[in-house]
Amino acid sequence: LLHLKVLDLGDNLLKTLPESIGDLKNLEYLFLAENDITNLPGSIGYLVALIEVDLSGNELSTFPGSIDSLQQLKELNLDLNKFTEFPMSILKLKNLESLGLSNNLIPTLPDNINLLVNLSSLTLDENPITILPENFWKLSNLVALDLSGTLISIVPVKLAYLTKLQELD
Repeated sequence: LLHLKVLDLGDNLLKTLPESIGDLKNLEYLFLAENDITNLPGSIGYLVALIEVDLSGNELSTFPGSIDSLQQLKELNLDLNKFTEFPMSILKLKNLESLGLSNNLIPTLPDNINLLVNLSSLTLDENPITILPENFWKLSNLVALDLSGTLISIVPVKLAYLTKLQELD
């Protein structure tokens, strides 16, 4: 399994992952959607070749700090989980292009969300977000943004600063 590049264990009844998952150093695509995973082992940070991770439809409420070593990661799907706050370790993923956090319980976004300089797609729908942080408008590469079902009641004037935005829900 040392040369494994794709691991798809979606739609199972997994509750945990073994620490040994960190041994799959060549893994580029990790699909664990629609399980019952409540936490991730710190060894996930050893999977430095990861490009895409799908953890949607699980029971995650925290994210290991070791995730910040996944500097090749371009797509991260955390939709339909139990996050009650934005996972701050994500802010260190400089190459992240797509982030899915739909259908969680996140009330606020961090002020420094603009650290995700390459982010082109962001889904935040169905979260109790009421306002976007001041630096949100510095996400200059955003092409698609989903804020539907949030508690934002006023369309922010600074939306015009997102000059590459093509899709807004």
